[in-house]
Amino acid sequence: MRFFTLNPPVHIKTVGGGDATITSIESDPPDIFIGTLKVPAGTFNVSWDENGFCRNMEPTANLAPGSGEFQALLKEARELGL
Repeated sequence: MRFFTLNPPVHIKTVGGGDATITSIESDPPDIFIGTLKVPAGTFNVSWDENGFCRNMEPTANLAPGSGEFQALLKEARELGL
């Protein structure tokens, strides 16, 4: 498994309007984007797959795969060979 820390981290909105921060990209599917999700109940460590689905969270925590921000993240992951 390869692990790439993003410096600076990438700040992105979820489909539900929540604040997500992607701090690293991992080469080991299914979840390749690792970071945090800030919601009214607090901040949680979460992960997303290459389609933007957030593991073990409500669908509102998903990332919008058609957004420019998400496409830039996916492009960076592919450039890293993931």
